[in-house]
Amino acid sequence: MSLVNPLAALLNNYDILVYLFDTLSTRHRGSGRRTLASCALVCRSWSDPASRVLWRHIDSFHPLWALLAGLTFPSSAQGLSEFWEIVDGEIFVERLMKNEPDRWKHFLYRASHVRSVATASCRKSELGFIRAVVKFNGGATVLPWLQKLVWRHGFASDLTLLAIAPKSLQDLELSSVPFALPMWHPDGRLEEGTPRIEELYAGLADAAPSLRRLVVSGRQLLGPVVVPRLLRLTQMRELLLFNDIFTLGPSDVHALLEHMPLLEILSAHVEGLVGKPVPGAHSASLRELRIRGFTQDLEALFIAGFDAPALASLRLSIQDEAFSLYVRRCLQALSNTSLSASLRALKVETLQTPGPEGADMIIAGPLATIVEPLGRLRLLENVEIMIVNVSFLISEADILLIAQAWKHLRRLVLSYNPAGSHLPPLASLRHFAAHCPELLYLALTKMEVPALEDMPQLMPAAKSTGAAHPLETLDLRMTFASQAKHDTVGIARFLDDLFPNLVLEEGFEGMGLGKYVTPWNRLEKEIWTLRTQRDAE
Repeated sequence: MSLVNPLAALLNNYDILVYLFDTLSTRHRGSGRRTLASCALVCRSWSDPASRVLWRHIDSFHPLWALLAGLTFPSSAQGLSEFWEIVDGEIFVERLMKNEPDRWKHFLYRASHVRSVATASCRKSELGFIRAVVKFNGGATVLPWLQKLVWRHGFASDLTLLAIAPKSLQDLELSSVPFALPMWHPDGRLEEGTPRIEELYAGLADAAPSLRRLVVSGRQLLGPVVVPRLLRLTQMRELLLFNDIFTLGPSDVHALLEHMPLLEILSAHVEGLVGKPVPGAHSASLRELRIRGFTQDLEALFIAGFDAPALASLRLSIQDEAFSLYVRRCLQALSNTSLSASLRALKVETLQTPGPEGADMIIAGPLATIVEPLGRLRLLENVEIMIVNVSFLISEADILLIAQAWKHLRRLVLSYNPAGSHLPPLASLRHFAAHCPELLYLALTKMEVPALEDMPQLMPAAKSTGAAHPLETLDLRMTFASQAKHDTVGIARFLDDLFPNLVLEEGFEGMGLGKYVTPWNRLEKEIWTLRTQRDAE
């Protein structure tokens, strides 16, 4: 009776080998691919499963074309032209199929293993080569199981993508940066002879009906004609429109949400909503919204009615050149929507930077004028307010209002330009300790550090006996940026009493205090010393 070696049986099982090599590739991304290439050379039984995993994720199409031509490119040849730039693609592929049919079959076999292409940045010659390969494959893509593709080129009207995209494609990042931007007439018509790119988007639904994620970026002028072409992508889960020229008009947000019932993430730029009839928008699946635009357009969107009962995260990027009361009106319109029942994370930021150095900056009054309208969003856990194109008068009253606004707050970032010496006192950190029992991360641009003689008033009469506050990260940014004299020990005691769970930078034991140590490093050193002494008692 013959005995079968279990280990030998294991190492010759195709499915098990694919699983092992896949795990190796996933856990060791850099070295894993080199190891896979070595495994493919170990023996015949390892060659195919290792190669299958190796070909799943490629950085570009170039390894496929090199395989088709039977070429290897040493590092010394990096500056040479690729062969597809100097040959006629159709003649090359036709001769290959006739003279080396086995190589063509092997190419198709390996291409069928590809699941993602990291960056297909194609020049005109490579686009022609791709079309030739598809033509001699009977008009069918050579990547039948491709799931993710990053497609970039400078020919806006080129439709090669539709030829290479398979029905299995789920994730597409599309960036077209034309060498010459199209010209538009004042009445909205394209200049005669300008390539139209809406055909590419019109064909996406047929070429890739399973598309779930689409990212559009670049400098192309898309125009309003593109949005109707996207509405057929009914399986879409994530739509990221990063091109600010690709704006959504009065009815576009409504149309996208209506025709994409599974959409979970939307990033877009809205414009032209003011004074126009804006239909209300509803989505039962939307979880994250990143919206950019002028405050009046954003206000119009919210006033029209924005119903998304599952929306948990909202990012408002305001592109107004100067601060105005429209910011407050926009935030009030937001707080009046039904989002207060679901919203957990909110980021409000200005995209415009402050004016030139030395220019007078508008003083918008108390910071509470911005925060107060958001107080109705009571369930917020993560709040970032980054309004830096205006100055605010910030006092302890503002800090108290903010601390009391959201009792479930876990992360807070406030970026602001204080007006002159109007800074909240360091002592106002007590309000976060008292009113934000779940706060883990706190970042404030700048606070007023008490003078040496005022330190006794900062310290509590008795050490807190309640539950230790859970705050782990305290980022006071510019508060201790100057080299002014501070009562470092007193401030360290104050902070350690308020937030005993602050995570300190490692390596304080025996750390020398050289001239390059920041004031915050000194505070951390003192807190570490206090904790060490307390543990020793």
